[in-house]
Amino acid sequence: MRDIALIALATATLVTTGCGHPRMPPPSGVCENRDIHELFSSDRVWKAIRFTRWCGDSTPVLQVSVLRSSESLPNAPGNALQERPATLSADLQLVWEKPRELWITHNYEMTLDYSVSQVGDVTIVHTTRKLIAD
Repeated sequence: MRDIALIALATATLVTTGCGHPRMPPPSGVCENRDIHELFSSDRVWKAIRFTRWCGDSTPVLQVSVLRSSESLPNAPGNALQERPATLSADLQLVWEKPRELWITHNYEMTLDYSVSQVGDVTIVHTTRKLIAD
């Protein structure tokens, strides 16, 4: 009976704390990358990383970085795309068309602060369309 009570308490704690992923912004002056999703190129040399960047009291920003697969995501802004605010983040798709060609398709209503067409050896193709969130 005691074991069941401990399991129930642990489950309630995880549910109420969001499993360690707080939705509150970090303290002022601190930036964090959250909701990290990686997609590897077919040859696994490169990876595209979609994430939300939170800085202090500011609004979260959707970001995309392209890195060599051996690299870790730095605590820095994305190097391929930034959307502010991250209101339509579900409406962004990443697809590796070739080992060195990443397609980023996003909702035409997104406001991009930053986007590039090349990161290292990777060509980035940006397309827009009205996407339906999953």
